[in-house]
Amino acid sequence: MIVVSNTSPISYLILIGEEELLPALYDHVLIPEAVRRELSHPEGPDPVREWMLSSPSWITTREGLSEGRRPRSRRSGEEDLTRLDPGEWDAILLAEREDAGLLLIDERAGRDAARNRGLTVTGTIGVLGAAVKKEHVDAVQVAKVLRDTTFRASPDLYRWLLDQQE
Repeated sequence: MIVVSNTSPISYLILIGEEELLPALYDHVLIPEAVRRELSHPEGPDPVREWMLSSPSWITTREGLSEGRRPRSRRSGEEDLTRLDPGEWDAILLAEREDAGLLLIDERAGRDAARNRGLTVTGTIGVLGAAVKKEHVDAVQVAKVLRDTTFRASPDLYRWLLDQQE
């Protein structure tokens, strides 16, 4: 299965020390150039920037798709991608182009736009939930560590994560 990721799932997994869950769950992850730039941004978290300096072989960067283009929705009533940040926009376009089985994206507007375009999405909590089900991590521990970051999720999402552990 082809998996494409936006910035925040990779960033938060790095920040909680669980970035190796991505190849354990999905083997290989594609990111657009805009996401690579965001993960490497000088004002971003030091651990994320340092990780990107020697990004692992299971990450492949693809050329940006949105630069210089202003795509509109395929069907009336769909989200206009131009309202999203470049990483979200490019991740959605890359997932479409590559016929990805899964898009990793946290931001609500990006998730909604992706779903409106027929893409299957999950976010950081969804990745952690899948890892909990496969017994790669402990739900209580990863929830605690994630709460100590700037990641924002509803109490219901954290309860869902904890419920994944049987």
